[in-house]
Amino acid sequence: MCRRYGIDASPPYFIPFPPSSGRSGPSSGSAADRHEETALDIRRSGADRGFVVAIPLLLWGVAHSRPNLNPVLEEGTILFRYPLAVTWAQLLTIGRTFTSEQAVEHPVFVAAWFGLFVTALNLLPIGQLDGGHALYAVLGRFQRKVAWPILAALALLA
Repeated sequence: MCRRYGIDASPPYFIPFPPSSGRSGPSSGSAADRHEETALDIRRSGADRGFVVAIPLLLWGVAHSRPNLNPVLEEGTILFRYPLAVTWAQLLTIGRTFTSEQAVEHPVFVAAWFGLFVTALNLLPIGQLDGGHALYAVLGRFQRKVAWPILAALALLA
């Protein structure tokens, strides 16, 4: 999207591993900072593409997971339920749901789940994350006052 709008930007980076120099995204004072629609297009394009890639991979990975015929759980083992997107993928591909105890997940399923997780984290409306940039594109400096109540609500929902 930066190329489409003629904006000079560095390659993206994953937050735990910051770039060696420069910053990710358009530089300050660029067209993205001056034009709300352009900024929104740029900020959401990464998340859009992440979901477009991860969803078919999730469906394929769920369909190719195999049953775990002899689940052995030690005392005190905690099992977590899958997120709603995985449950829907299970119902869509195989017509039933399963837990991690009942199946050996295909590696593509695990990679797609992780991709969806990282993409969702990137949409949080704070700081240098795409969600924070998108909210800033819409609300300007008011974004900082809106982001914290949104995060508090998300924490309560979790």
